[in-house]
Amino acid sequence: MSSGGDFDLIVIGGGPAGTMAAYHAVQAGLEVLIVDKSNFPRLKPCGGGIATKAMALLPFSIEEVLETATGTLNMGLRYDAPHEFTTNGFICAFVVREKFDEFMLTMTIEAGAKFLKIDSLDAVKETDDEVCITIDGCTQIKAKYMVAADGANSRVRRLIKPRLDFSRGFALEGIIPYTRLPQIPKMEFDFGCVDYGYGWMFPKGDHVNVGIYTCNSDVSISKAELREYSLKKLGTDDIDDVVGFPLGFGGNTYMQTTERVLFAGDAAGF
Repeated sequence: MSSGGDFDLIVIGGGPAGTMAAYHAVQAGLEVLIVDKSNFPRLKPCGGGIATKAMALLPFSIEEVLETATGTLNMGLRYDAPHEFTTNGFICAFVVREKFDEFMLTMTIEAGAKFLKIDSLDAVKETDDEVCITIDGCTQIKAKYMVAADGANSRVRRLIKPRLDFSRGFALEGIIPYTRLPQIPKMEFDFGCVDYGYGWMFPKGDHVNVGIYTCNSDVSISKAELREYSLKKLGTDDIDDVVGFPLGFGGNTYMQTTERVLFAGDAAGF
């Protein structure tokens, strides 16, 4: 272990932002610990679309967990007929986040990071030399630095209160098996179906992910609106596994004011 703490880096959150921070730190020769309140695999609501530019930044192949990929994108305004954009290559691939996140964490652990499942993060204390976290009521772990990648409802953000004009958006999504549809839909965004947001359709291996989202915390969206969007776009409102999840915004206002704690992903409003 490094001097000045149990680890060189503690990463709070085992999602993509956290695992990529941990992976690159391990590759640089650091002792890294990832902590998360969930065991993996775990349910993670998300459209699951990954742009090819994002995939190009990943340090390893994710082909093992890719469902499909597309070079075609439909974009529309409200419920008007969408415009189709097509390229010879791929612009986006699709994953199921439960599988994708487990794969990313596994690759990072295999690279040398350690993982600890916790029940609670109770305190974060930063000094001139280290960061100390208190977990599960009494256990303390120290590191030289920390990355807070614990999502839109970040516990670290509430404890540290970084300089960030953070706001929360919200999304609702579900899945429709292709057996209920006359044909497989194309990837599509329909702006204005929701105030300050859009509806989406992401085709996966055996189902389409359909959802609506808003970036404005004052806008309320409902399952009825999701079913209306699905009915108008796909001809059915029979949606499985409907679930809601928060999104973090305001990352353009984030300023680094701590010496040893860095925020990333939804926790930082990105």
